[in-house]
Amino acid sequence: MDINFAIFIASIGLNVNSTAVIIGAMLISPLMGPIMGIGMGAGVFDFELIKKAGINLFIATVIGLLTSTLYFFISPLNHAQSELLARTTPQFGT
Repeated sequence: MDINFAIFIASIGLNVNSTAVIIGAMLISPLMGPIMGIGMGAGVFDFELIKKAGINLFIATVIGLLTSTLYFFISPLNHAQSELLARTTPQFGT
């Protein structure tokens, strides 16, 4: 499953504080297909495509959350790095 590999790569990038690895994981993320499907379906008013892409996006998101939870549960690295903290702390404005 490609989504597991993308999630593992992103999680490792967060653990080792590497922006480049996180960006690389975003590039191979299988979530882009369903997101583009929803956009295409909305663009051509194909509600069946929007429905299928929405279901795929939901399933991929759940798999991603479960995979990342499992990774961080078994990971020997327990100290939160700045990359992880920057993505988990909401900041409004600049």
